[in-house]
Amino acid sequence: MEHVHTQYRQPADRYEMARICSMSVSYFSLLFKKITGYSYVNYVQKTRVDHAKALLRNGFAPISEIADKVGYSDPLYFSKLFSREVGMSPREYRRG
Repeated sequence: MEHVHTQYRQPADRYEMARICSMSVSYFSLLFKKITGYSYVNYVQKTRVDHAKALLRNGFAPISEIADKVGYSDPLYFSKLFSREVGMSPREYRRG
């Protein structure tokens, strides 16, 4: 979890994380979900969205720049993911 929070822009994929932890991918995935309540991929997405929320609250950078800062090269995909996670678009979140 610490690795995800410090390297959220380019975290290791779950196969690499399993190798780092000396576990099989299935066991790593099982333990990660048991401990966090999220799959590894969903945890990475949630962490990125949380960082994006902070950037949206504390600045005026364009949404495309914020998307890139949190690890998404496609701002449309970022907006879709953000909306699904938060319940509003990044632009609405910034205004609210």
